[in-house]
Amino acid sequence: AKSLAEVPGEANFVLSLINRYPRTFDFPIVFDAESPNIQSFAADACVSFCSILEQNNYWAMVYANTNWFNTIILPSSKISGYALWQANYFYRFDGYTPSQSTSVANDRPSINANNQNVKIWQYTDKGSVPGISTQVDMNVCYYDYSQVIPAAGKNGFAPQHTHSYTTPNLY
Repeated sequence: AKSLAEVPGEANFVLSLINRYPRTFDFPIVFDAESPNIQSFAADACVSFCSILEQNNYWAMVYANTNWFNTIILPSSKISGYALWQANYFYRFDGYTPSQSTSVANDRPSINANNQNVKIWQYTDKGSVPGISTQVDMNVCYYDYSQVIPAAGKNGFAPQHTHSYTTPNLY
């Protein structure tokens, strides 16, 4: 999008792609907020995109690097209610999942007072995976979306129950 007015069109385009396939998604649909095109209205773009996805019963999330969050998006506090996926390559991941090691939660990168909303940390773009010949992004998730999203009846899942669901943190 080159203007805030174009963001709903992009969100609806994403919905049209998702709705082509009768599928369920265990993870949120993510808005990558790092484009220089949206720098002047990034927080508003995040809210617009995510709110449209949520109105259509999808779980939305915002992705950016630490600097982008701290200097462009989060100072406005407009996205404080959304989950964040943070790219930060300056911290070393120790290889343990959050349930295996409390140090992962303690040592993960901090961005600011909204750090509790960081649910996924991208710790490198130089990872390797057997069968893939190029370097790949590597992430660790601090939130059990595979349980929460189906239980909430989001992302194509039918609601599993009618009572409220407490979302567990893994750290």
